Amino acid sequence: MRRVPQIAFHGMRILVTQARRRMQRLVPHALRGHEGELAYLGLSALVVVLVAGLGAGFWQSPWSPLALDRPAAQVASGQHAAALAEYEALATGWGPSPVREEAAWRAAQLRAVAPDAPADAATSLLFFIESWPESEHVPDAWARLAGVYAAALSEPVRAAEAYEYAAWAAPGHADAGRWLLEAGRGFAAAGRTESAERALGLATQHEPRAASAWLALARMRLAADPNASYEAYDMALRVAGTGPAANLARLGRATALERLEGGDAALAQLDGELAEAGGDAALVRRARRLRHNR
Repeated sequence: MRRVPQIAFHGMRILVTQARRRMQRLVPHALRGHEGELAYLGLSALVVVLVAGLGAGFWQSPWSPLALDRPAAQVASGQHAAALAEYEALATGWGPSPVREEAAWRAAQLRAVAPDAPADAATSLLFFIESWPESEHVPDAWARLAGVYAAALSEPVRAAEAYEYAAWAAPGHADAGRWLLEAGRGFAAAGRTESAERALGLATQHEPRAASAWLALARMRLAADPNASYEAYDMALRVAGTGPAANLARLGRATALERLEGGDAALAQLDGELAEAGGDAALVRRARRLRHNR
């Protein structure tokens, strides 16, 4: 629970005290008897009611420290539509900048998880990104937007661009490598080779995604440049070391070598690697095919 500032209560107490003193000065000396006391008490009560009303209005305003807590409670109780409406009102209202920023981000998140209106989700996320370009949430907003483009709107190129923007916005983010890998794969699938090379090249610099990025580069280069493809498969093997990714790299090297030097060269390499690969089934099948084609 957010701590309520004590200054607000102190300020209202001062207002009430000052108002009472002014009212007391306004009451004529001749009315300082029984009727005067009643009049004074009535005026004091009116002032207290007015000040209390102003205070209540403050706590309901966007400037209240509880402004974001009300829609958060609605989300917790399952009232998502009501919370979304209040968040969006706060985001476009006259409240302080941090409240508007956080409200816009929460509204965008709520829209992003709504399955029935992906276009509205994209609009909300773009509104947040454009309105608060320096926000710490911008990288995640780009990534969420990419997911909406890819899964709900079937716009793979826009998704790839959004993933790349997410990584550019936060190169040190824990998911930056994954975002670049997704961007590169999307660009490659759309035939945008230059963009794919750029994104996948950056992804190779992120250790958890390096092997996958080299494999994606190798597959993309295979048709146009088998030699560059072989080099990328070789890098993938070095990075992966062991496991499924390493075996995929071995299989890819054989494919690239077959195109470069023919089946005999590819078979000789496979025979030398089968023991190291632990008799991987895909490598064994490729070796059998190469022997059959000799």
